[in-house]
Amino acid sequence: MHKGIKCLACGEPIWGTLEDAAKEKGFDEAALKRFVEELNRLQDSGVS
Repeated sequence: MHKGIKCLACGEPIWGTLEDAAKEKGFDEAALKRFVEELNRLQDSGVS
């Protein structure tokens, strides 16, 4: 949500992929890669 992308776990239906949602918000390929890396770090750290 901090990146302007709808919550992926709150139950609101989202059609498409994380990539689709990020590109709708103007993410380029480099920004999308950083975003995915950030999400992976959060998952690895146990932050929910």
